[in-house]
Parts: sequence; C-alpha cells; structure tokens
Amino acid sequence: MFAIYQFTATNDRHVQERKSQIRLTSARAGEWLKRAGWITPAAVAVCMIVCPAIADALPIQAEAFDSEPAPRGWTGSLNTSGGNSYGYSAATQHAGGLGAGEAGGTFARLTTRHFYADTTLGGSLDLDDPIQSSGSFFIGNRVNASTSQQVGFLNTAGAIGSNIMGIVLGEPAPSSSDYRVRLRLRLGDGTELTTANQTNFSDGQYSWALDYDPTAGVAGVASLDIFDSLGSPLQNHSINLLTSHRFIGATFDAFGLLGFSAAPDNATETYDLFIDDLTYSVAAVPEPSTLALCLVGICTLGIARSRSFSRRLPKPARPSVAAWVALIYARSRAVCGLPKSLSFTRTHATRPRRSGISA
Repeated sequence: MFAIYQFTATNDRHVQERKSQIRLTSARAGEWLKRAGWITPAAVAVCMIVCPAIADALPIQAEAFDSEPAPRGWTGSLNTSGGNSYGYSAATQHAGGLGAGEAGGTFARLTTRHFYADTTLGGSLDLDDPIQSSGSFFIGNRVNASTSQQVGFLNTAGAIGSNIMGIVLGEPAPSSSDYRVRLRLRLGDGTELTTANQTNFSDGQYSWALDYDPTAGVAGVASLDIFDSLGSPLQNHSINLLTSHRFIGATFDAFGLLGFSAAPDNATETYDLFIDDLTYSVAAVPEPSTLALCLVGICTLGIARSRSFSRRLPKPARPSVAAWVALIYARSRAVCGLPKSLSFTRTHATRPRRSGISA
C-alpha cells in the first residue's frame, strides 16, 4: 500500500492510469487483510485517503551553508580536478546570502560529469512529483569562458546529460558580453526540453525560483523566474510537457551544482559561480516515529478485530462421561473382542433399611 507515495494527483491520462493501478492493488491488499481479520474497513479507508494526500506535498529542504554541509549530505565528484575548483566556501559571501558561507568556486570546461550536490534527498524525485527550488547566485570573473554549468536537480548515476532539471548558466554569447541563461529539462533518455537563451546577465548577484507542477498544462509545466539583487523580476522561462515526455520520465536523486560539456576539455576557460540560501524539494519519507505509530495502530486494530471475531464463535459443548466411555470402548473393541454395542444402565444405590428395633 505504501507504493501510493510515489504518485500524485494529475490530469495526465498516463499517470492517472498508473495511479489507478496502484490504488487497485492497494484496495485488494486491504481487502485481503480485512478478511484475515488484521484491520478494519475503516483502516483501509484511511490508508486510501490519507496516503495520496501526503504524496501531493513534498517536504522542502533549506540550506544556508552556515556550517560544513558534508554531514547533511553534500558531496563532490571531480569538482576539484581538470581546472575545477569549487565546493563549500566557509568564508565567502559572493552570492549575497544572509551570512558567510556558500557553495561554488571556479568552473572549467570538462566533458566528464562533475558536481557538488546534496545526494541525500531521502529517495528519488520524478515527473510525478511537484518540485520546487529557490536561492541566490553570483556569476562573474570570466576568463576566456566557453562553458556552461547547471544549478538544480540531477541524477548522480544516470547517463551524462540525462535526468536534469534546473538553470543553465552559459558563457557570454559571441556577440555579447552578457551570460546566457535558460531553463533546462533533460529526460531519462537524454531528450532535452529547454527555453531560448536570454543574454542580459552581466557579472553580479541574482536569485531564482523554480516550480514544476505535474498537474498544469497538458502534462505538466516547469517555470523559472529570475530576479535581480533587489528582488525585482527580470525574466520568466517555462516549459510545457507533453504526454510523451511524461511517459519517458526523468528521475532525480540530488540537488546542487552540475557541469559537463560536449566540447573538448579546456582548463583555461573558466568563470566563477556561487549559490546560497537554497530551498529545494526532497522525497516524502515518513519519519520513524510516524511509521511506529502506524504499526502500533494496525496491531491494535488487529487485536480488537480478533477478539471481536472470537466472541462471535459458538462455544463447544462439554463432552459427557458417556461420550468419553463410548470413545474409549470404540478404540479398544477391535483389540479386546468386545461386542459392537455397549449399553449403560443407570442405577441408584440405596441404603439398607434399618429395623424398627433400637438397641
């Protein structure tokens, strides 16, 4: 029944069919448990109603980098090689966060995937989940920059260039001194959905808000808003998914900084990128205390159900002495050669009459 957590309400027919199959499986499981006398129909109804409601709202993780983030799941891969030099920066405040401490540094052009991200989202997210992220970033100090990096959701185990949702921050366009910014969604098979480059971003501080709604549009809408350092809106990017995109799907197991390039490696073409004051969606996993309470509740219902059922059973009649004797006689008849039938005559012992003469 807990598989319901993986799906959220949506108007997409494909996802609705998958959700209906899960509901049907859950209903059959609940009916089997009910017949077994473990839970009541009320418990089945609660599971069918509450579980989808929990799945519709994912928890939000906040990260201000005010202390070393490694204990909270942030880890790097090739983020300090090939010209890269980025990760946790305890003393800087380039992105304009509320306090010292941020993530980022210098990025070079590498064909190999490299990242610095929170790889413990409590599970994986996919296109059936409502996904959000926000934060501030700084971009600048370019040196012959000819590369692009991403800030957002990624998959640490998938093929390079697949399972990505977030902001793409690219080097200046050939005819412009400004950075190129766009929204990117790459599906599990590498299919890329993206918006047009917009190039009015010079060196400086900015912030973003990303929202993906699986119930909007035909089969989901991803939206990205960019703001200046004062919070004034600058740009809006949006991607409208089709049913075929949802069928292919995408899976994310981390959030953070990601880079890869189709061009050859070049450690001398770099720019700086920092992020801070993040919020991002994580998987909806019940806390251990919640699971313990559910287990206790189900066990309590099972005990009550069993006791109620046992009260309705007729109590067996207590066998009489004659029945026991008949049973013993039947077992020993063949051995002892006794007749096939045995009759019992009840007699009453009487006390002898006493004569009327007294001593």
